[in-house]
Amino acid sequence: MNELLKYIKIKNNELKFKLSDIIQIAATPKKERVFYLLNKLVGNHLEVKPNKIKAVGHILASLVYKGKIDTNILSEYIKENLNNDDVIEKELSKYIEPQEKVFVLGLAKSATAIGMATAEAIKDSYYLSTVRETPMNMKYLFDFEENHTLLTTHRCYLKEVSELEEANHIIIVEDEITTGNTIINLIDKISQFSNAKKISIVTILNFSNKHFTKKLMKIGDKLNIQIKVHEILKGKLRYEKLNKKTVELAENNINNIDVIKETTSIKNINKYNKIIIKTNNIEHEMMEKSGCFGVSFNEIQEIEVKAKEIAEIINSNHKKVLVISYGENMYVPSRIAYYINKNADFKCITRNRILAKNKQYYPIEQCTAFNIDGIEYYLYNKNKIEKEYEKVYFIVDRDINVKLTNNTEIIKI
Repeated sequence: MNELLKYIKIKNNELKFKLSDIIQIAATPKKERVFYLLNKLVGNHLEVKPNKIKAVGHILASLVYKGKIDTNILSEYIKENLNNDDVIEKELSKYIEPQEKVFVLGLAKSATAIGMATAEAIKDSYYLSTVRETPMNMKYLFDFEENHTLLTTHRCYLKEVSELEEANHIIIVEDEITTGNTIINLIDKISQFSNAKKISIVTILNFSNKHFTKKLMKIGDKLNIQIKVHEILKGKLRYEKLNKKTVELAENNINNIDVIKETTSIKNINKYNKIIIKTNNIEHEMMEKSGCFGVSFNEIQEIEVKAKEIAEIINSNHKKVLVISYGENMYVPSRIAYYINKNADFKCITRNRILAKNKQYYPIEQCTAFNIDGIEYYLYNKNKIEKEYEKVYFIVDRDINVKLTNNTEIIKI
């Protein structure tokens, strides 16, 4: 059914966020559902302060393990009502010490950065993000489907399978739940590789309904697993069926797109260990500890140290800085961004197609496409980026030489 968002009703919102603190609404060329909720806190389409990603992770972890971290301080920072760096840093330096073995799984792509940020807040946890690619030479575990998105298949590749097998508690991190079918598909698969008796689902936005709750209860009873859902904001989406004219307008706007063909040189810093992966018969490097194949709590701490070292090597003296990343490796470049300049912004290029329109309050003014190994990616609001930022750093872990903006420098880490 063709669907258009009619309204959002807030039901539960303990931290008193406004929807405008979290999302902006855009349009897509997809006929099934032409609206897209752009999350402002995950770094996927829109720019975000790196420490906001980290703060979201700490809040999500605190939904499961209450009391250690002051979520009110972090929520006020996210809302931009608190600007005391010392207070924020103190809260973000805290971590939870659970008396159980925790495995955190972040769902690609929007939850990969906040997923690792959640694991970073839970001592001795182990983190894995799902991926969209198919690395043919890596240890494949399982896949599951997300039917309402462009790239429907999530894949899990885990080097240390014992981390999942021995976990007592699995925490699944999402940015948004609507039907919940993706979560059901995931629980069905992950339960085949783990004996964990507790699964917690944490999300920024929860728009699921009673049907999802019933499905969770049913699968929990079937597998003898305690399943709980925790959200920052609970609400309800109301849709209406699209008329033919609205669908035609979306289709006619698909070709409103610019193309990047210019390339530039790459500055090699190479601080992080790489592995060679093979996808679609193309071999390329990938950061070993990006989270795509698993990373421990201690390794995440080491990543933070190296992020600071990389920022010192870059040694930027620009006041207005944007850091852009590629693929599921989002959290690491976001931390580099923070150490380059505490006021820097961060976001990631994406394969999600959002319609561009030069209209007041609409978030996407410009859509720019470019090609990486035969796959089309998008950068949004290129002209605006060139006007607002003195410098753009494109952080990669492989050889990608696309010049995203006129003021882009590519850094290979």
